[in-house]
Amino acid sequence: MKSIVEVLDDQVPTGRVERLYSRKQIERAFLETFELVGGVSRLAHWANDDENYKDFLKLLMVMAPKEQNSGGGQVIEYRSNVPRSPLSGGDE
Repeated sequence: MKSIVEVLDDQVPTGRVERLYSRKQIERAFLETFELVGGVSRLAHWANDDENYKDFLKLLMVMAPKEQNSGGGQVIEYRSNVPRSPLSGGDE
């Protein structure tokens, strides 16, 4: 199986051509590079250093999934397809 770099090199002709990559290709390249340079264990070792911990937290906040906040609570309306019966209780 070819690495992302080999695949991309095959797609881009040589010469004076500006290389353009999709976001997905860049993400895959970074993940592959992350594993090549030591992966999670190296990141943990780096983050455990007091000098790097603050930078690690900054990166974590940038990369953490964002929750959508609409400014208030959302109401979920539930409508049952089951017909009401005497067991349903309440007003009909």
